[in-house]
Amino acid sequence: MASRARIARGPPGDTIVLEAHQQRWELVVKGIAPARGPAPVAQTLYAETQASQTRRQADMEQRRYQPEPSSELPGRPTKRDRRRIDDFRR
Repeated sequence: MASRARIARGPPGDTIVLEAHQQRWELVVKGIAPARGPAPVAQTLYAETQASQTRRQADMEQRRYQPEPSSELPGRPTKRDRRRIDDFRR
């Protein structure tokens, strides 16, 4: 499988789908830079589709009114928390 950097180097006109942090972007490649450069330059080489923007706005509204239940969990218990849980179970 190709690395993510290689996947993102589609020819101009290709559509790329990125998913991260409960969000999904559909981007159209407008151009390819000859070399790595600053982020503002890279942002000019991609354009988000109108459908993607609409879907992300709807998803943000839904998350605002109905947050994911697991998003507020603090994660793994610490060693101290684990000892308290074990003491409680005895």
